[in-house]
This record gives sequence, structure tokens and C-alpha cells, in this order.
Amino acid sequence: MWNLLEARGELRYYWRTRKISNEYPRHSNKLLQLFSCRRDSVKHPNTTYYRGVYVSAMRYSVLVTKHGYQGAALSAGFLYGIVKPLYQLASGNTIDLDLGISAGLYFTHYNKFRHDRESDCYENLEATNWHLIPFPLINELKVGLVYRFTNSPKHQLGQRYRWRYDVDEEFRDRITSSMKREKEIRDSVAKDLRNLNEVQRYFNRIYNENYNRILRQMQNNRQPAQKGNSPKAQATKKKKGGRS
Repeated sequence: MWNLLEARGELRYYWRTRKISNEYPRHSNKLLQLFSCRRDSVKHPNTTYYRGVYVSAMRYSVLVTKHGYQGAALSAGFLYGIVKPLYQLASGNTIDLDLGISAGLYFTHYNKFRHDRESDCYENLEATNWHLIPFPLINELKVGLVYRFTNSPKHQLGQRYRWRYDVDEEFRDRITSSMKREKEIRDSVAKDLRNLNEVQRYFNRIYNENYNRILRQMQNNRQPAQKGNSPKAQATKKKKGGRS
């Protein structure tokens, strides 16, 4: 007998292994080494790992030996697993293999019973109240197939199962490139404005110099012409002409 009804929630953190290098050295802290994504060698570059926590509520009725247990339980603990891509369809969707294990503590109550084969009935032997089992138990051993959707057939496996640091680094490079282009545009505009101001100052200087010179020359040319053409000068010319 194995009857189980369970409602379950999981919180997973996906990660991939990274080869130890000068940029990503080995962690010096022993605790960090235990949970580190960095390895001496990366044997499965397409494999994605995950770890996390789970909570569940269940009702169960289990009989695998001569004694069975029927009751309810609340459980919480940790999980660990891997996701391996198996096949990619033309649409870009993939079929992945999901292997996982989870274990945690149980807060439960149950009735212990046995099956009487002669009378074909179940006899209650013991009833317990809610209590905490003082050692962790395996909650799940999982072997599953996951059908994963994507928005574009161009979303290939190599792009989908990437290391998070690589994605962040690519994002930083794009932001840096965009900021660099904006700075180049601003510098180009500022340079054009400086050149325009220099041209304007040069034009003003040449204009002012030539304008003043031409203005003085026009004034000098105008003064003799005005003296020779005055009425008094013309009358003097006529008198001189009559005497002769």
C-alpha cells in the first residue's frame, strides 16, 4: 500500500560549474568551497545544477512491511539536482532530464496499523499526536522529463544554459559599450562646438579689423571730395577763370 497526497513548493537556485582560473580563483574559505561553483575541470559544460529549499504538506497511508502508517505530515528541508538537455526541437523547445533528491525534517502524526490476512482487515496498533521526527528523512527521489519552452527557435542550448557570471559580464560589456558610444557622441558635439566658436571668433576678428580699416579709408576718401565740390570752392574757381 502506498497512497500519498502532497502539496509542495520549491525555491531553486540554478548554477553551472566554472573552471578555476586567475579571474575566478579557488575560494579560500572552507564553507565557500563546499558550495562553490568553481572546479578544477568542467566535465559537463551543458549540465545545469540546482540547489534550494522546499516545504510540503501531505497525507499518507503506507504499508511496505507487516506494519503500516496512516496520517498527515508537514515537511521542510533542502534539495539538490541537475538538469541535462536531451533534445532540441525545431521550434527551439527542448526536452531536459531532471534528476533530484530532497530531504528534510518531518512534523507528523499517524496511526500505526497492521494487516490481518486471516480476517482481511486492518487493525490499529498505536496512535500518536503531532511530533517532530528528530532526524532528517528523504522526501523525494526524482527522475523526470521536463519540456522547456522558448520564444524563439534561435534560442539555442549554448545560449540558454550559460553561466550567470557570463551573462552579467556580457550585460556589463553592452552597458559599457553604450556609455562609450554616448561619450564619443558628446565629445564629438563638444568638439564641433569648440571649432564653431573658434571659427566665429576668427571671423569676428577679421571682420572687425577690415571693417575699421575700410571705414577709415572711406572717411579719408570722402573728406577731399567734399572740400573740392563745395559751393565756395566752385565760386573761387569761377572768379579765377574770369580774371584770366
